[in-house]
Amino acid sequence: MLSLKVQFEAPILWQVFARYAGKKFLTHALLLQDRSNHSSRQALELTSDSCKWRQKKSPEHAWCLA
Repeated sequence: MLSLKVQFEAPILWQVFARYAGKKFLTHALLLQDRSNHSSRQALELTSDSCKWRQKKSPEHAWCLA
C-alpha cells in the first residue's frame, strides 16, 4: 500500500483583538481574524455572553457555531 503525505506551507497572519470592561478590566470577547494576503478572510470569536466559539468563513457569510 502506497501512502502519500503532502504538506504545504502557507504564510498565515492572524490578528487578535480583545474587548475589556468592568472595574477589574476583565476580558469580554476575543476576535481572531485571518489577514493573510492583506484581506479579511475568516474569523473566530469567543464572547463572555455565550462562552462558545463562533466562526465566520468570509465577510459574506453569517456567524455560526464553530
